[in-house]
Amino acid sequence: MCILQSIIIAGKLDLPSFSTKDIEAIFKQNEIEDETLKLLDSAYNSIEKTFQGKSKFVTKVNIPSMVALFLNNSDQEKVSTFLQWYSQNNKIGDAYRRYCIGGNTKKDQVWGRVNGLQALYNDFVPESSE
Repeated sequence: MCILQSIIIAGKLDLPSFSTKDIEAIFKQNEIEDETLKLLDSAYNSIEKTFQGKSKFVTKVNIPSMVALFLNNSDQEKVSTFLQWYSQNNKIGDAYRRYCIGGNTKKDQVWGRVNGLQALYNDFVPESSE
């Protein structure tokens, strides 16, 4: 499911929720563009490079948000540094984790994770240095 969520995020597809039923409908109605797959491949490679070896932070709940973070920010090295730091320093109830309850697939929860991780990144890296 996290791969399909990542494709939806990378392809900027709109859907009512990230439930299996809605995701199936999106993929029946839309063709995945090669550019979307290239972006996704790049983001997954960046995640792999960031977390060489095993990391408890690389989970099906966190991967789509990390994909969005890599795709929405130009300085991949800073994103990688932030993710390494955040994976060790996150706190219950922060702007990201408040949306991680039970791996919820409701649209507002998934986008809350994406936006929350971006907000934490923005606080970590001042805009002038991005």
